[in-house]
Amino acid sequence: MIQLENYPDVSVVNQLQKELQREDPTKAMILKLVYEGLTIGQIANELELHRHTVKSSWRQIKNWLRRQPANSLVRASSYASGWMGPSQ
Repeated sequence: MIQLENYPDVSVVNQLQKELQREDPTKAMILKLVYEGLTIGQIANELELHRHTVKSSWRQIKNWLRRQPANSLVRASSYASGWMGPSQ
């Protein structure tokens, strides 16, 4: 299970999700579900995607987070590197 105390404030996640929504709505939903604590399998079931697609998308989301501007509410690179994401 993911430890919520390692995550940024929910308002930061909401802001990042809105930004990602403009680029890729599916990845924005994956980000939301990961933050809510769902596993890769649960996310795949919820979104009717293959587990491999969810894993690949999560890697892409983490890379996207690392590219976010340093003046974000939370530095996206530390957010992505510190938050390993959903369990298998």
